[in-house]
Amino acid sequence: MTFKRITVKFFARDENALPADEVFQIFNHWISAAQGETLIDVADYSHINDGPVTLLIGHEADYATDISDGQLGLLYTRKQPWQGDQAAQLSLSVQAALNACRRLEEDALLGGNTRFNSNQFQLGCLDRLNAPNTDETLASIQEDVGALLNKLFGGATCSIERDPDPKRFFKLSIKAESTLDTAALLHNISS
Repeated sequence: MTFKRITVKFFARDENALPADEVFQIFNHWISAAQGETLIDVADYSHINDGPVTLLIGHEADYATDISDGQLGLLYTRKQPWQGDQAAQLSLSVQAALNACRRLEEDALLGGNTRFNSNQFQLGCLDRLNAPNTDETLASIQEDVGALLNKLFGGATCSIERDPDPKRFFKLSIKAESTLDTAALLHNISS
């Protein structure tokens, strides 16, 4: 099985760290500065209580600040497949999400006040036909996810929990016993 429409969400440490107005401006800047991907438009969904807040729509992927389930974070959704096998698809998607987190952490408009919890994230798939929310889907990617987490967190112990609700898309909540920041995770995953 090869996942399509992979999602990765890293959580903000502070619920006020990603103000919609500033992120809207930042995402608009990303459109004009895009290299290697086609970014199209930015939409404001801050009036929605549980879902995306600010959405950057792209051809290959979408980026959003997201407050689903009451947890603010950066949500990356890969819409076009990467080159490579399932392991590469997962790794490159996590790397792209971490790159976006670092860009937000380093953006002057946010004043250096934005940080992401780098020891926990969600990994999912919005392809209910090919990746239903079942234990069988988890079993089919468990080896690839394990290798990804081992590389990402340098062998630290990780827990993986699947959202059991069959009405929701396949999503894993991952927590690591690690103190690495997003820069260190980027280094690990790209080496």
